[in-house]
Amino acid sequence: MDNKPSQGRHNKKEKKNQKVHLEEYLGFKIAAKKEPPPVRIKKVQQKGLQDITLSPYCSFAIRLPAEIIQYHTDPNIPLEWETIGMVTRLTTHQFTCPICLDHEFTACRVNRCGHLFCWPCVIRYLWATENQAKRCPICFDPVKGSNLRPMIIKRVEAVQEGNTIEMQLLMREKGKISLFKCGEPIQEKVMQSFIDYKSSHAVFNRITLQLDERSILEDQKSQLEACLVKTEDSFERSAIEKALEYVGKEIESSHANTNDTRNTEEPLRNPSKYYYLYQISDGQPYFLHPLNVKMMLKEYGNFENFPVKITGKVLEIEDTFITEFEIKKLGIFNHIARGATVSQVEIDMRGICSYETTRMFDNELHQRANKRRRLKVKEERCQQEIAKRSKAEEEANNLLMAYFENPQVAVPVRRVTPPKKIEEVKKIEEKKESEEAGKSIWSSFTDVLKKPPRQVVRSQRQTESKEKEEENGNEDPPKLTLFDLVKHKSMK
Repeated sequence: MDNKPSQGRHNKKEKKNQKVHLEEYLGFKIAAKKEPPPVRIKKVQQKGLQDITLSPYCSFAIRLPAEIIQYHTDPNIPLEWETIGMVTRLTTHQFTCPICLDHEFTACRVNRCGHLFCWPCVIRYLWATENQAKRCPICFDPVKGSNLRPMIIKRVEAVQEGNTIEMQLLMREKGKISLFKCGEPIQEKVMQSFIDYKSSHAVFNRITLQLDERSILEDQKSQLEACLVKTEDSFERSAIEKALEYVGKEIESSHANTNDTRNTEEPLRNPSKYYYLYQISDGQPYFLHPLNVKMMLKEYGNFENFPVKITGKVLEIEDTFITEFEIKKLGIFNHIARGATVSQVEIDMRGICSYETTRMFDNELHQRANKRRRLKVKEERCQQEIAKRSKAEEEANNLLMAYFENPQVAVPVRRVTPPKKIEEVKKIEEKKESEEAGKSIWSSFTDVLKKPPRQVVRSQRQTESKEKEEENGNEDPPKLTLFDLVKHKSMK
């Protein structure tokens, strides 16, 4: 008999493997479900400022006549460089001219890219590259003499935690970007809610008016004349004379502009609705934290009753990247361009608010204090780890340098022994020295007599070698491995 599987079992297996297609019975095909593509979470990249004219650390004085009303409606519109007459910049550090590497600028000028130069240095640079494309020596943007604007650099102190700062109460009309001090009358002329750059209110504004161009140009002219007296080099003198000639032309053209625009100024209107905010008095973009504002509202009841100036110790500084969400959340930032970075400062409110008011905000204040404490501990740990790693890297670099200088000599690793072990080693050495000093000639002679003769030593060595051979002979011979067999065949 043939050992074949039965036909019934074979049919059962085939039926199990067969698939039933419903399309044959229904008369139509069911569309296959399309699997959705994998979801990829895109990282939102925060774009910074694309133009220097949107920086909150700079103030731009616009020449007249120019269309300036459009900047109220949209603070994100970059200024037209041709309309800018002067730039003021706040800084916490010293700038250096990239050509002469001097901290004191002579008739400072700024290019459209934002880099600063001495006016005579730029003229010499343009002469040296007369047959080449004029590029900024830092960022390689185009440089033209007509695009350089006068600049005033104002040095301010950096705001840090623990410092005591003074903040000024400001008001801003809704729908406009100009800021004005509360409690201080506006004596300067105002046009379309923009104020002159010489005003005390101009420190807090990004856009101001240059109603008098002559003053800044005359200041630069006096700087150039003083520099001309000091210099003796003919090439430098020719560059300064060229700069003086260019400044003289600018002064002549400024007279025509002031005469044309003198009658276009208007007084400031008195709007009924304002935004109120506290900003640091030197004009840096540091604003009072919303929690402190809530405490002051609870204390004084209304913005109009707020003190004009407050002084307090800085507890925490929070950097805020201006986005649409932040503007909807806090309407006070509507005058700042999107992409700029400002800071919110929490200060100690003791002396500004009463004890009862601070007790009402104890929970929030304690939560923020605990968070600061945890962050401080975390930062200290990170700094310790960084210090350890830098120390280890420095030691490794020193070892490598020593090896390359003299590779034949091994570099010993110094190990510091504890003071207890040092004392024990000293005691052992002192004991050995005392024993050696106490030995006499006769004691050394007796030690020699105690040693056995050479013949006895030789006989002992021979007996030990014989015993080892006998032990090895009693053991089984080593088994041959595959490697030994292959080696034996190759030898043949």
